Amino acid sequence: MRTFSSPNIPTLVEGGPWGLLTHVWHAPQVRLLATALLVALGAALAVQVLRCVLHGRERRRWLAGSRYIAIAAPGVVTENGGAVFWDHLSVIARPAWRRFWFGQPWVLWELHADRRNFTVRVWVPSCIDAALVEGAIEAACPGASTTVVEAEPPLRVQPSMKGERLAWPKGTDVPVVVSPAGVDPMRPLLHAVGVGVCPASRRAMSRMSKAAWSHGQSGGSSMLKGFANDLLDLVQPGPAAKSTPSRTQPEAAWVTRKRKILQERVSTGSLWSASVRWAVSMPEGRSVRLKREAASTAAAVSMLTGGVSALRRRLARPERQVNSWALGRTVMVNTPEVAALAHLPFDEIVPALDRARARRVRPVEAVPSGGRGVKPLGRAAQGGRKVGLHTADARQHLHVLGSTGTGKSTLLQHMILSDIKNRRGTMVIDPKGDLINDLLDRLDPETVRGRLTLIDPAEPGGHGFLPLSGPDGEIAVDHVVGICNQLWERHWGPRATYVLRNGLRTVLAAELDLIDLPGLMMKPDYWREVVKRLGPGDEQLLGFWVWWEDMDKTSRYQAIGPILSRFDALFGNEFMRSTFGKPAKPVDIGRALDTGGIVFARLPKGEMTESAVPLMGSVLVAKAAQAAMRRSHLPDHQRPESVLYLDEAHNFLNLPQRIEELLTEARAMRMGLVLAH
Repeated sequence: MRTFSSPNIPTLVEGGPWGLLTHVWHAPQVRLLATALLVALGAALAVQVLRCVLHGRERRRWLAGSRYIAIAAPGVVTENGGAVFWDHLSVIARPAWRRFWFGQPWVLWELHADRRNFTVRVWVPSCIDAALVEGAIEAACPGASTTVVEAEPPLRVQPSMKGERLAWPKGTDVPVVVSPAGVDPMRPLLHAVGVGVCPASRRAMSRMSKAAWSHGQSGGSSMLKGFANDLLDLVQPGPAAKSTPSRTQPEAAWVTRKRKILQERVSTGSLWSASVRWAVSMPEGRSVRLKREAASTAAAVSMLTGGVSALRRRLARPERQVNSWALGRTVMVNTPEVAALAHLPFDEIVPALDRARARRVRPVEAVPSGGRGVKPLGRAAQGGRKVGLHTADARQHLHVLGSTGTGKSTLLQHMILSDIKNRRGTMVIDPKGDLINDLLDRLDPETVRGRLTLIDPAEPGGHGFLPLSGPDGEIAVDHVVGICNQLWERHWGPRATYVLRNGLRTVLAAELDLIDLPGLMMKPDYWREVVKRLGPGDEQLLGFWVWWEDMDKTSRYQAIGPILSRFDALFGNEFMRSTFGKPAKPVDIGRALDTGGIVFARLPKGEMTESAVPLMGSVLVAKAAQAAMRRSHLPDHQRPESVLYLDEAHNFLNLPQRIEELLTEARAMRMGLVLAH
């Protein structure tokens, strides 16, 4: 047995504890160890200060450009959608070194409720690409639509506010119990709740894994014991005591059960650090209702966690934590557990929840996004890529459907401006007026000088057109008669068609204006004078006027009554007389379309008689069709491009030919139709 003796032992004993400490301090090994500890402590302190500075700077940057992604749920939401969403978001986890120096960003799943709406949205810091989160939403809930907006504080600061958070006791086996299939814990939760979610750190995951798989043999404790023995050897050199093998003790049943629970949690999906909080704010004087709403929210959140023994902790100043999107104190959960906390409600009926309309899909690569010969349409709602349409495909005609506020007018604007820029003949008929007003605001006057024809009741003395003009007057007459027959079918008959057709032929042959038609049919002296101008070759017209002359006055009134009543109502309006009946500045519609001109017909129903809008719009459509038919003698490659836009197209498709025939003939003559409803 080895003994240790020193001549200084009596002195140390006489000096007491201080003497012993003084002797130890003067030992060179101790001084070296103390110096190393001080250097290490200083370095650790400097590292922590630097980390705090870098973390604070990063978090300010995250908040400055943060966004909200509002989610409109589809009609049917799958139960496993939440787990798919969080599995996709696991890629936001940073490497260990980057997390150590700059921190780990997190996202907040928020349920925001007010008097009218219940919104599900995700708060995304600026360092995370919003497209990544949108892609995760698309993968988890096909058919859901997303809207990205700048983040604004979610909690309205009011005199009465109350907020709470969930806190789990240390050693809780399962912080969140996943509900059985078919049961949605989100059902009663129509309140303002935020779930902060952050990828768990490697240290936390390692600690949880060791607790699940180490079977009581902690490698970390053995390492610390070895380090302590090395330090003692520096102070007191000597051989280490021989370790004696220890007998493995059987594990308690409750420890085995806890370890199995941990093993199951660790092996199921990724691990996350999550926090749950909620806040309610109301105007002054509603404290009773505030307490009731806060208690109702707390009860709903308890059901969300599956009824585990989570504690409620009051937020001293809820607006500070909620409006700064802070993560707060967290608990370790796996993917199914975080999906139970944060997912889209999968009940078919959820009051006030915004639902997605048409399913958004990403455009395939074959869809052009720009370039020569491509008409831009806009950006895809899913993915944000530019989407266009080849000019040749546009000649196959477009049918644009959408209710008010769905972006129909914006789409039409993009296509119209592209056609104008590329000098394609363009005609736009707008029965509301807003579309043309927006187009006029966006057009460059220098670009459209000499090309623009504006038909607008708000522009007195503006342009007009001759309904019966053109190389083939008989086709123009047939179109006008057919349009009147379609519009006034209930009050029309074969005799009215016969009278109007021959009356219009006489107006055309005698070079009269359309406004002269009522006087021509009712005044005997006037029609006799006009008939004298007809040539001997107009036998059909002459025969009609002989028949008209032989009729008695009562019969003539009965035959012309349906025509006169409509035309008197039309030409009683000054705009109709100067534009349609007897235009002061008539424009050749066909020539304008063939030479890259622009024809805007603004026909708002509030500024014109109700019967005048469909009549004038339908006649303009007929003029465009006649202009296209005149190109039949030209080779295909020499036919000019033109486009006809009809907003609320059902008001103007009153031609005698079927719509199918119109579309087929227009396509062959390089005229594309865009019909919007």
